[in-house]
Amino acid sequence: MGTMTVQFANTVNITVQPGDMVYFTDDSEGEVIYPIGPVESITTQGNESINNTLNITTTPSPNRPTASSYFLFSKDNEANSSALLGYYMDVELRNDSPKYAEVFSSGTEFFESSK
Repeated sequence: MGTMTVQFANTVNITVQPGDMVYFTDDSEGEVIYPIGPVESITTQGNESINNTLNITTTPSPNRPTASSYFLFSKDNEANSSALLGYYMDVELRNDSPKYAEVFSSGTEFFESSK
């Protein structure tokens, strides 16, 4: 396995992080996509807020990107899971009114505040 450095003219998406898988395509329809490898590190060129160089650990492949290639990134599903694991909620609904009442609907909204 080797290392490839790819420099972009613009800022790389801020969600890209080391460990993300990098792919590319030269197909205008995007039907043929080739893997490059995982991001090893992200470095800046010039302005400190512009992350535009990726160091990628390459996988063995005869296909390599060109200057006109379109790059794609994917997250590791295990490390960046959005499923709820280990969270528990217990709800008790109580009617303190002496009149009969029915619950038509019950719902909740939640979000993961940190990892």
